[in-house]
Amino acid sequence: MKAIRSVCLLAVLVFGCDKKADECRRIVNIVNDANDKVGRPRAGVDAGIEEQNSELALLAEKMASSLASAAITTPELKKIVADYEIMARDMSQATREMKSALGELGAAGKTDIMKRAEAAKTAMTNSIVKLVEYCAKKTDRECKKVKGEIPAAPKSGDDFVKVARAAEALGNVEWKDKTLADLVTTFTKAVAEADKVVGELSKQLEQSKDLEAKVSNAHMLLKRATQKSDGLTTELNRVCRP
Repeated sequence: MKAIRSVCLLAVLVFGCDKKADECRRIVNIVNDANDKVGRPRAGVDAGIEEQNSELALLAEKMASSLASAAITTPELKKIVADYEIMARDMSQATREMKSALGELGAAGKTDIMKRAEAAKTAMTNSIVKLVEYCAKKTDRECKKVKGEIPAAPKSGDDFVKVARAAEALGNVEWKDKTLADLVTTFTKAVAEADKVVGELSKQLEQSKDLEAKVSNAHMLLKRATQKSDGLTTELNRVCRP
């Protein structure tokens, strides 16, 4: 027995062969392995931010799972491990939320809404110009009504509210002049399309603001998790220092 105790004492002096030292090694190995892989995720440096976020989320989850199964019993270390698990899961959630928000933001930016808005604006302007030009040569009651509703020199729908009111008023009239009726129909349809596109554009801009807020929030959560990780590393080094 004396010989066994002497060997154990020697092992403790040389290798730190006690329960706390063994558990410290296990925790440090898990943390170092995760930190090393975070520095070089499998997705590669040329991968997109979404792929890198997915990789970081998986690494954080793996770290949390490894720590949960590490069977740590030393009271000081158990608390550190529990905090590390929370931090890792927070980091995983933050990176996944950032990936999701960035993906939606990127998809929103690829829509053709701006092209449609420009096309609708051009179509509306052209319809107004043709209507005004047609009635500029006539003095009948119908064209006088058109002149009273639409400005003589429209500027690409600058005053959209006034143009929209004109479309509503002219669209409810039964025109005797067939050419004028066709021009008014084209005008009212162009205004309706422009109004629709403006509504979609406004909705998308609001959505983009919400998504940008989500990205910022996820970034803040990720920053807090990183700061917490730094604090836990310092605490682990203090507790496990020989």
